[in-house]
Amino acid sequence: MAKLCDMVIDTGVEKEACPLNMAPTSSTTAQLAMGDALAVVLITKKNSEKAIS
Repeated sequence: MAKLCDMVIDTGVEKEACPLNMAPTSSTTAQLAMGDALAVVLITKKNSEKAIS
């Protein structure tokens, strides 16, 4: 899918916090942080466009 995109944001992690490297701990935290960041950017952009109109 990344090959079809203009931009890719890689949030992969090298190792999970789990000692067995099996439970998705670090990777889920990275995904949550990225989702929050994208939401804030989109809300800010939407509100900026309303202020200009």
